[in-house]
Amino acid sequence: MSKFTHVRKALQDNPNITIVGAPEQNYLPGRNGYWSHTIDFHVAPKTGGVYTAKELQALMMSLISGLEPTCKDDFREWDREMEFGKLYFDEDIGTEAVRHEIVLTDEDMFLSGGFVDGKRIIECTKKVQRRTWVRLFPNAQIAAAALEGENEYRISKSELTKYRGIVARLANAFA
Repeated sequence: MSKFTHVRKALQDNPNITIVGAPEQNYLPGRNGYWSHTIDFHVAPKTGGVYTAKELQALMMSLISGLEPTCKDDFREWDREMEFGKLYFDEDIGTEAVRHEIVLTDEDMFLSGGFVDGKRIIECTKKVQRRTWVRLFPNAQIAAAALEGENEYRISKSELTKYRGIVARLANAFA
């Protein structure tokens, strides 16, 4: 099972979170810098919200069992803002064989390094790779806004308090 499949299944099967969006980019046959395929899961707690870096960090680290992330960015909290955490899962999904053939027509260049009778062949194999991100947000509204480019990586404490207040008011309205 690929890491992507493992991550998607773990998120879909988790009763405590919701997948708000999962933008996917397929750059094949090329690549965007390094990655040929990327998926960016935006997830949030299913009900209410989680509003401290410590609680969000613990939740994020429990999301994908049985698979160690390639790396991670931790949640961080300061006086005025919170920076969101994310998990990275990188994997090889294929190989690309590259062959370059250079044929010189200027005989003065035939003695250039690596050329034989004005011809040089360079062959190499490159990995085709995928990156899957899992970005956890305090609630589904913040995750949806991040999909639109708002508060994608961090949020001010004052704005976080507004979201927290909205969720609390909605919860009380249905209590």
